Amino acid sequence: MDRLPIVAMGLAAGRGERVRPLTLKGTNYLRSKAVIRFMGRRIIHWQLNWLGEQGVQNVLIVAKGMENRYQVKSNVGYQYHDIAVYYSPPILDALDTGSGDATLRNASYFALEQPILVFPVDSLFDLDLKNMYQMFEDTRADAVVVTAETAASHILGRYGVILTDDSCRIRAFKEKPSVEQLMTLANASSWEDTQPLPFWMNAGVYLLRPEVVKELNESPALQVMRRERLDFGKDLLPWMVKEQFKVHAYPANDVGDLGNIPDFLETMQRVLTGKMAFDWPRRPVGEPFVNRAKPRIHPTATVEQSYLGVNVQIGPYAKVRNSTLADDVTVEPYAEISESHIDEGCYIESYAHIEQALLGVMVKVLSSGDRPTVIVQYSGLGDEVTVESGVRLEGAIIDPRTHIYGDKVVEFG
Repeated sequence: MDRLPIVAMGLAAGRGERVRPLTLKGTNYLRSKAVIRFMGRRIIHWQLNWLGEQGVQNVLIVAKGMENRYQVKSNVGYQYHDIAVYYSPPILDALDTGSGDATLRNASYFALEQPILVFPVDSLFDLDLKNMYQMFEDTRADAVVVTAETAASHILGRYGVILTDDSCRIRAFKEKPSVEQLMTLANASSWEDTQPLPFWMNAGVYLLRPEVVKELNESPALQVMRRERLDFGKDLLPWMVKEQFKVHAYPANDVGDLGNIPDFLETMQRVLTGKMAFDWPRRPVGEPFVNRAKPRIHPTATVEQSYLGVNVQIGPYAKVRNSTLADDVTVEPYAEISESHIDEGCYIESYAHIEQALLGVMVKVLSSGDRPTVIVQYSGLGDEVTVESGVRLEGAIIDPRTHIYGDKVVEFG
C-alpha cells in the first residue's frame, strides 16, 4: 500500500453534549465520543481502519481532560496496526480555546512538517483521501474543506453551509444558517422552494498545508482572536477566506454524523442497508450482519437487516429489524426492536416495544404482556438503567444507573 504523506489529527476534546447519555459513564463521569461503540467497534477504531487502508501512518489524537485522553489511550495505545498514534500533551489543555486553536497549538508543539488532515471523532466518512490529496497538490490550495451534499431541512440550525465558485474555491461560509438565510442563499421566494435544492455542508474534515499552519500560528490578528475563541467552522476558516487564502472544497461520497441520537441511528441505518460504504461484510437483504459468532435465534423469531454481536439470544416470536444488538444482548419472547442501537449486556423482556432508541450498556427493560414497556422517538438510556414494566418513554434522555418506575409516560425535551 502506498504511503500517504500526511499526518491525521483527530479532535477528541469535546464533552459530547449532543449524544448524551452515551457519553456519560456516570452522572458526572464523561465517556469520550471516540470510544462510543458503533456496530460492534469503537468509533475511533472505525476511523483508524479507514485511515490505515488509505496509507496514513501517523495519527495525533487531540484530547482535552484526563477522561478523554486516557479513555482513548487505553483503547488504542501508541500503535494501531501500522499506524503510530500520538496524543496531545495535557499542558496544552488549559490554553485551548476551540478546535482551530487546538489544531494550531498541537501542530506547533509537534513541529509537524507534513500536510495535516483534521477530522472529528464523532463522524464516519466515505472519502477517497488519495484523490483529495491529489487535488490539494494540483491546486496548491492552502487548505481543503471536505463537504457533503445535503438538504436544506437537514442543515437548518445544525451545520455550516459552504459557497464556492466554479473552480471549487470557497468564497463564503454560513455557520448554522436560519430559514431566512438559506432562502437568501438559494434565491428562493419560500421555504418550500429550497427543499429540492442541494446545499454543501461543512463535514468537519480539513487538509492544511504545514507552511500555512505556521503562518496562521504567527498571525497577529489570529493571536487576538485566539484569546477568546478560535473554532474551525465559526472563526478560522471564514477568516482565511476573507484574507484571500486559497481554501478549496472537496466533496465526500458520504458522511455519517454520530454526534447526536437521531443522526447516530440514521447513519446506522445507512450502513446496515449498504447505502454507506464501509469495511463490513455485505449480506443479502433480510439476513443479519453477524459479528464473529452465530447468535442464538429462535426459529419463530424474525431478524431483518440487523447487526448481531457475540452471544446474542433472541426468543420465540421476537422481532428485530434494522437494529444493532451488541454482544450478550438477550431479547425475550414477543419483544419488538426496530431502528435502534442496543449496547452490550442489555436485557429486553417480553412484549417490550423499542423503536428509534439508543440503549447503553447493561440496560434492563422489564416488560410483560399485561404491562408492556414502550421506548420510542429517539430516547437515549445511559448505562445500567432499569425501566420497570408499563413505562412509556418518548424522546427521553436518561442518565446512567437511573431506575424508572411506575405506570406512566416520561417525556423529555
